[in-house]
This record gives sequence, C-alpha cells and structure tokens, in this order.
Amino acid sequence: VDCMEEALQRSQDSQAPDLKVSVLLDYTRGSRGQINSRTMLLPLLQRFTSQMRVSLYHTPDLRGLLRLLVPQRFNETIGVQHIKVYLFDDSIIISGANLSDSYFTNRQDRYVLLENCREVADFFSDLVEAVGDVSLQLQPNDSVTMLEGMVHPYK
Repeated sequence: VDCMEEALQRSQDSQAPDLKVSVLLDYTRGSRGQINSRTMLLPLLQRFTSQMRVSLYHTPDLRGLLRLLVPQRFNETIGVQHIKVYLFDDSIIISGANLSDSYFTNRQDRYVLLENCREVADFFSDLVEAVGDVSLQLQPNDSVTMLEGMVHPYK
C-alpha cells in the first residue's frame, strides 16, 4: 500500500497523472473485521480518487437468507474470488499466496514472475477489469455501489 501511495504521488506530482491502480478483492474476505484490505486501501481511494479503482467481487451464490445466516469466515467458502495476480506494466506475478513479506522471501515456490510479457499482462488486465465491472465498487466514503446497468449481487 505504501508503494502504491508513493507511485501515485509521484505520478500526480509529475503533472501527468496517467498511473492507474486497479485492485480486485473478494468482498467477504476484503471486508472481514475492523482492519482489512478495504480499510487499508480506503485512504488511497480518498486521496487519489481519479487514479484508483477498488472492486469487491461478491458472489451471487451468497444472498438472501443464506447471506444473513452464514457467519463471517464461513461465508468465504461460498464462491470466493481467488485470482492472485499482480500486474506492473508488462510484467505479472501469478501467485498462490497473498502479498506478504514471508511469502516473497521464505516461500518463493508460491509465485512465478513473467517479465516483459505484454500479451499475458494484457489478458490478466482485461480479466481483472471484466470481473471488476461486475463487482461492487468501493467509494471514498466506504460505501459500495454497482456500475450503471449491473445487477447488485445479493439483491
């Protein structure tokens, strides 16, 4: 998050804020607890609104009475969005792990880095954008909305 903030600030300071950051998370996992991925990213979204997109995928399988009865952590077993790709220009990290120090130092068997692979990076960028388009969009006030024309996943 700190690196994204630094890059967004540099882009804004250059008077050419062309850097765009798009984050796709699972709604249930990304919103669990008081301190979570959503709350970590919210200050960036508030500060760099025009450059930042945070999408929260919510499976339509978790709705109605089921959504109300299944407690946190257990609800994550129903249709969790589990894409773990990290795109940087024309390079991509495909991972089985979250972004954490221990996985990138002690567990190097959990990811693969593909450098300068524009076609693969473009594919995953399009995939993240497509899933993001049908996901809830985090707003600077910590609410979520759907893009126009999309059906809310649990209504």
